[in-house]
Amino acid sequence: MPVFGMFGLYRYVLASLVVISHFLPYTVLGVNAVYGFFILSGYVVSYILSCNYLPLEGGKKRYGINRFLRIYPAYWLALLIVIALAWEFPDVARDINVAIWIPKTTWQWITNLTTFGLVNILGMYQNPQLLVVAWSLGVEMLYWALMPYFLESPGKRRAFIVFAVVYTVAVAILSAVYGPLNTISLRHPSPLAGALPFCIGMLYLRGKVQGRVTRCGWFYGVAVACTWVIGFFIIPMRDPEYFAGYYTAMLANALVIYGLMTIDVQRLPAKLVALDHWLGDISYPLFLLHIPVGIALHAVLPLQPFHGWVFCLMGLLLATFAASLFHIVVERPINRIRQRIKFN
Repeated sequence: MPVFGMFGLYRYVLASLVVISHFLPYTVLGVNAVYGFFILSGYVVSYILSCNYLPLEGGKKRYGINRFLRIYPAYWLALLIVIALAWEFPDVARDINVAIWIPKTTWQWITNLTTFGLVNILGMYQNPQLLVVAWSLGVEMLYWALMPYFLESPGKRRAFIVFAVVYTVAVAILSAVYGPLNTISLRHPSPLAGALPFCIGMLYLRGKVQGRVTRCGWFYGVAVACTWVIGFFIIPMRDPEYFAGYYTAMLANALVIYGLMTIDVQRLPAKLVALDHWLGDISYPLFLLHIPVGIALHAVLPLQPFHGWVFCLMGLLLATFAASLFHIVVERPINRIRQRIKFN
């Protein structure tokens, strides 16, 4: 039974929503998209660990090297581009996001180079953030590092599930007692909040491997599409405290990914599958490059009103084009190295 579903288009949609959240005043869409990425990551990483790495001697070391190559070469190149643009156009860079400025201390350079420490355990951002999406990469890599431990035994897996549930319930109770606005950072972007989406992804993989996941029909697709519009967009965008919207967006992401997970790609036209793979391949470069593209576009068109739909659509199209080139020139050679590490 195929384990992977058809996730490429959804990954591109999530990355595009991150772009929109930085070019328009719809920050909540980017937050919801990041948690969708975390669910997907929990599913995919659980799969590759269980099937490709943990059964092999030295598998954890290969896994670590592979994950390093997945994130850092592309990230550092995008970071270098942002540094050059922020150096040349500091006011324009800060107009894109107030967190974008050249680091002044050694610790600020370390956090931006590693992505760790850009957000603390209480969900407080640590600026500057040259690539304002980098905090989420730090959270993702934290759970990537922990997943081999959680998957070693059923007991450790259950402990992770218990922690994710207890933390989520505890934050909900604190929100009810002290108010949602006073606890918003514990829902986003605290690294501890990443436990729930990664746990959902891990459980999806377990369910599919054990044959507990059944293929969804058209009725499920229609119901989930409606739920996604309401839970991902309408409720969060009308919830300034990001309380109900946090939970409805998590549910919407989980339902969509469950449906995509059940798709048997072997029954689909090859061109459609290839397109889905391509969109998935360029989603990470798009995630990285939309900030430098936005800075460059705003520098070239200084009279273009920022936070407008024209600027946003131009930025999204240019960033998609840049991401396509970036994937071909940068990521494909790196992916060949990753494949050799995986199978050698």
